[in-house]
Amino acid sequence: MIATTDITAQVTRLSDSSFQAFCDDIAGMFGVDMRCERRQAALGPVPSLRESFKKLTAVHLIKADGLLNGTFYLVFDQGGLFVLGGVIVMLPEARILEHIRRGSLQDAENLQDAAKEAGNLLAGSWDRVFRQDYAGHKHFLKTGTFIGKPWDSPGQTELQAGGEALIALYEMTIEPYPSFTCAAVFPKAVLDGVQGMADKPPEVGQQKTQEAAHGTEDAKQKAQDSGPPALQNAA
Repeated sequence: MIATTDITAQVTRLSDSSFQAFCDDIAGMFGVDMRCERRQAALGPVPSLRESFKKLTAVHLIKADGLLNGTFYLVFDQGGLFVLGGVIVMLPEARILEHIRRGSLQDAENLQDAAKEAGNLLAGSWDRVFRQDYAGHKHFLKTGTFIGKPWDSPGQTELQAGGEALIALYEMTIEPYPSFTCAAVFPKAVLDGVQGMADKPPEVGQQKTQEAAHGTEDAKQKAQDSGPPALQNAA
């Protein structure tokens, strides 16, 4: 049986690779220097995200099919919302910096199409990495993008519902702008399929194969213990 800690470590590692793939994709498309570094990852209560995402936030809802099953969230703080959106629509640097400091909800909504495009690119990058490295993965699909303050907007996302999730926090940077915070949030229900596969006993055929292998090893050991038949007869 695989421990929950092993499962969360595996998903976190793939999250690292997926965010890096997204950075590489954005860098290649828009000619920017972009990097991402994980700050922490742990199982914890979803409301703890409020500490890192107090202002305007972009929340991308990603539907997972396969061992990861259900909806998880890719979340960007106000800096990420305006930097990514501004880079995608090629806003002047001064305007992006102003939005980071004082951007309003209307400013964010004006970048809604760019935010949605960022979410589509995210889903594509993540899907590619998981498809290559995660047996049992089927598909990721972005089903929605929320812009606003999720804690003040009940019903817009399930983040307000609380519960426990695997939360991986990252610091992302696009030069020459200030670093911003993003996160991957996997509710425990999304991880249940992985845990279920880890807890599942061997298939009947696999179990018989294992039993046969053990029987062969036992027979070999008995033959070695009894010694060569010719020597026994000579004695």
